[in-house]
Amino acid sequence: MKVGLQLYSIHDIMNERGIKTALKAADVLGFDGVEFAGFKDLTPEEMNAELAANGLSAYGAHIGLSAFEDEYDETVSYLKAIGAKTAFIPVPGAECKTEEEWAEYGKRLDKIGKKLAADGIIFGYHNHRFEFTEKLGDKCLLDVIMENTSPELVQLELDTGHAAFVGADPVEIAKKYADRISVIHVKDTDMTKDVAAGSGVVDFKALIKVAKNVEYLIVENENVGKNLEELRIGCRYLKENF
Repeated sequence: MKVGLQLYSIHDIMNERGIKTALKAADVLGFDGVEFAGFKDLTPEEMNAELAANGLSAYGAHIGLSAFEDEYDETVSYLKAIGAKTAFIPVPGAECKTEEEWAEYGKRLDKIGKKLAADGIIFGYHNHRFEFTEKLGDKCLLDVIMENTSPELVQLELDTGHAAFVGADPVEIAKKYADRISVIHVKDTDMTKDVAAGSGVVDFKALIKVAKNVEYLIVENENVGKNLEELRIGCRYLKENF
C-alpha cells in the first residue's frame, strides 16, 4: 500500500520557501509520494526533476471542478506528464441546494470521470465536514453526492478526520462505499485538533479491513506550521502497520 503526503499539510513551507523545499521535506519525513494541492507554476519537466531528486512519486492531485470543465486538456496533460494516477475535487465548486441541482452536479462529475477514466486517471470527490452535517431531506450530503454519481466513474476520497470530527464513523462509511474507495485521506483527530495518524480516535486497522480496494494512503494534517513531527510519526505508523 502506497503512503503519500498531501502537500497542503505543509503549505506554509510551500508558500514561504517554494514547492521544491516542500518536496524535499516530504522526502525527509519518510514519504514515498505526494498528492499535490497546486503545482506552483513548475513545468511538468521541472516537477519531474524535483520528484526524481527526492525519490518521490506523484500519486495524485486535488484539482478544482472548473479546471476540468474549462481547461481539461491542459490539466490532464500535466497530470499525465508527471505520472499522477488520481485526481479529486477538493470542494464542490458548485452551489447546490435542491435535489435537482445535486442531480445535475452528479452528471457533471460523471462526465469528468468518464473522460479521466479514458485517460487512465482515477477521479472522485474528497469530503470535508459539511457533507455529514448538512442534509437534503433525511440524507446527508455525502450520500446525496454518491447516489447522484456512477460508482465506476466517481470515487470517494474519504477524509477520515473530517468525518470523525463531526461524529461520522469512517469505518461505517468505508463499509458503505468500499467499492468506491481506493484512496484514503489519513487524517486523525483527538476531537479538538488534528493529531498524528494512529494516535487519535480513528480506527485505521478496522478501516483498512473493510476498505479492501485501497491503494493509496494519503496523510493530511492541518496543524500547519507545527505538524512536522506528527507527519513523521503518521508516516511511520502507516508503513509499519499497512
